[in-house]
Amino acid sequence: MPTFIDESGDTGAICDGGKPYFRLASVWVPTHEDAESFRDRVRNLRRELGLRPDYEFKFSKTHVYPNRRLRFFGAALTQEFRFTVSLIDKTDPYWSCAEGSEVHWACATELAALLRPVYEQAEAGRDLPLREPVVVDDNRDKAFLATIKQQFHALKSSSRPGSSLVGKVAFRKSAPDEMLQLVDMVCGAVGTVIDDGDMTWYGMIAGRDLEPMRFS
Repeated sequence: MPTFIDESGDTGAICDGGKPYFRLASVWVPTHEDAESFRDRVRNLRRELGLRPDYEFKFSKTHVYPNRRLRFFGAALTQEFRFTVSLIDKTDPYWSCAEGSEVHWACATELAALLRPVYEQAEAGRDLPLREPVVVDDNRDKAFLATIKQQFHALKSSSRPGSSLVGKVAFRKSAPDEMLQLVDMVCGAVGTVIDDGDMTWYGMIAGRDLEPMRFS
């Protein structure tokens, strides 16, 4: 039952050129087999669209290729996945002066809390602890990764006292991993709602959001 995490925006102050919003997104699939199945679908999609085998699907790169977005999300919706996005609005007076580490901590804490029920449901009836692996898009910020590790490792099993619901938390590059590309595309879809009020792409996947009413 792997979880994949990616960020969008930055934690810098707006007055120093920072973007108004910081977003941290996560995508969860029930099994490793589901993740591999999606990766295979995207590889097939590249061939169907005549793209390079190493083409990386990113929301920011597909602005002028809406059919690529449409086909990518269509591939994702053929299987089970859930997602959630934590958002910090830096136009708010409090967050406009917050340190980047605090922004990361707040978003990581919210994601972990929102995913807890998913993890507990996945662990129910299992003979072994869940030990959910968490994969984070590699931004080379070790402090950022440490924050995610801290908040996700704090999720303890209610059925196995003392056991963590989460196992290894590690960086991975997004270019060779289609699951991390899915998180990027999800984060971008939410971003168009926040930035432009455009529901086109988020509307396709809203049914997989753990809290869909936030962006509706």
